[in-house]
Amino acid sequence: MMIFYTTSQDYPRLKQLLDKGYEIVCFSLKSKECALAKKQTFCDGQNFDYNFGCFHIFDHDLEEATFEQLCELYDVEFIEPDK
Repeated sequence: MMIFYTTSQDYPRLKQLLDKGYEIVCFSLKSKECALAKKQTFCDGQNFDYNFGCFHIFDHDLEEATFEQLCELYDVEFIEPDK
């Protein structure tokens, strides 16, 4: 049996979910990878805000571009969790 999911590119909603502590299944169409995205503040000696598995959004990235712009750059789609 196949299960079909509807994906979203509502990046403000994605940021809101991550900031609330959800771990969200995300797809980067640019890199053709899937990962569990989460808010994380420190890993491997570096400060960053969001861990997408296949890429990270670092504090200094958010000084150059918005969360939404970075998600657009990586062509991120995500599965909205059940409400």
